Amino acid sequence: ANHHGEIAYLTGLARPDVAMINNAGPCHLEGFGDVAGVARAKGEIFQGLSATGVAIINRDDPHADDWIGLNPGRRIVDFGLDRPAAVSARILDAAANRFRLIAPTGETEVRLPLPGRHNIRNALAAAAGALAAGATLDDIRRGLESLRDVGGRLQRLRGRHGGTVIHDAYNANPASLAAALHTVGAGPARKWLVLGDMRELGPAASELHAQSGREARTTGFERLYALGEHSRVAAAAFGAGGRHFTDLEALMDALSRDLTHGAEPPTILIKGSRGMRMERVVAVLVEPGETGANPEGQG
Repeated sequence: ANHHGEIAYLTGLARPDVAMINNAGPCHLEGFGDVAGVARAKGEIFQGLSATGVAIINRDDPHADDWIGLNPGRRIVDFGLDRPAAVSARILDAAANRFRLIAPTGETEVRLPLPGRHNIRNALAAAAGALAAGATLDDIRRGLESLRDVGGRLQRLRGRHGGTVIHDAYNANPASLAAALHTVGAGPARKWLVLGDMRELGPAASELHAQSGREARTTGFERLYALGEHSRVAAAAFGAGGRHFTDLEALMDALSRDLTHGAEPPTILIKGSRGMRMERVVAVLVEPGETGANPEGQG
């Protein structure tokens, strides 16, 4: 959705038995104004829910209480990592994304084959929805452990330079970029970021790109290659090692030259809004035949 009323229309057509909001973040701000506007728009999903329907809500989100207030009398199943919730997790091994899933019906150990703490929270959302639909904990564990990565979503590929390329270029907003930065930043390798503009951020675009540039620095990235009008601000905020380019060819030339120097090949994270088509960078950097390396970025 990118404007108010769109979700209300769709939920009126679908009339769901279970409705979930995973989070509200800084995306499509041109249509919603601010994150509070995003949260209000997402809350429209509950308008189509029957009185006996189930509302699934992320207790960690700052807008959780507002969404709960939209569901008087309905059954609510909340989930969360940081605040008490009906469906939660105790992380056993952060590097391996192994955790104890805790639910009203019991507990089970899960080894999630997707990287990142944010994906553990996504797994809790899926578990809460599955429980509301009648699945057992064993069903949920098997489903989560059988997950496979999706092209363009933190997808690890072999780079021609001898290191790893992280293809996360399907789309981008400041929240998803932050999740990627923290996930990749936790690894031991040298880290470079190739960032295209994050679009539809409205008047806040410059400040949000600046915040992202600073966050890339604090999460351990050594270099930032920025493409697009707004990403210029990210490169400036990143400081030493940040460079801005007005066209893709110039960026690729600089990146290729830099990859010929240095003994340890870096891990390269590639991120940007769909319209920036940053998968073009992936296609040049990865070994031939790697899944997800085609020009359209499909896995």
